[in-house]
Amino acid sequence: MKKLLRYAFATGTGLLVALLATAQAPAPASNSCHAIFRGSSTFHDFAGAVDASLVQAAFDRDTWRIRIEFPVAAMNTKNASRDKNMLRMFEPEKFPVIVAAANNLPYPDRAPPATLTGTLKIRDHEQPGAAMLENFSLKDGTTSFTLKGEVSLAAFQLKPPSAALGMIRVGDKVKLDGHVILHNWPQRPGQP
Repeated sequence: MKKLLRYAFATGTGLLVALLATAQAPAPASNSCHAIFRGSSTFHDFAGAVDASLVQAAFDRDTWRIRIEFPVAAMNTKNASRDKNMLRMFEPEKFPVIVAAANNLPYPDRAPPATLTGTLKIRDHEQPGAAMLENFSLKDGTTSFTLKGEVSLAAFQLKPPSAALGMIRVGDKVKLDGHVILHNWPQRPGQP
C-alpha cells in the first residue's frame, strides 16, 4: 500500500511539474490599429474598414517610430461588387500589404493634435505623407490615439474603379482614420 501511495504521489508530482513546465505565460497584449477609409463616388459616398496585421513601435530617448501593415485582402466595404473592384485595383496577390511608417517622431506632449510625417507604400509606390495625431491618451504604459489623413489614389498610380459603363466613378481622394493602441509606451517626465 505504501508503495502504491508513493507511486501515485511521484506520478502526480511528475505530472504537475510537467504541466507547470509546459504552461506558457500569458501572451503580452498586442498593438493594434483599426482603420476606416472613406471615399466618394458619382452617386454616393462609401466607407470601409481594415484591421492591421502588424503594428510595431520602437522607442528611443527623444523619439519614437511606428510601422503599420494592412492586409489588402482584408479591406472590406460590405459591398461584394465594390470590394471585388477595389481588390482588383490593389492587386493583393502581388502586393499583399499597405505599409504606413514614420521615424524620428517627437513624443506627443500632453494632449496634441500633432502632425506626424512618414511614408505610405501602396503596391510598389511609396509616397511621403502626413497624418494628424489626435485624442492621445496614456494610462499604465498603454497609449491610444487616432491618426487622420487623406490619400490621393493618383499619387500611387492607382486608377479608381468605375461601374455602369463608366457612369459611376470613384473619387481620387480617400480619407483615412486609424485608431491605434500601443503597449509598453515609455514613461517620460512631464507626460500626462
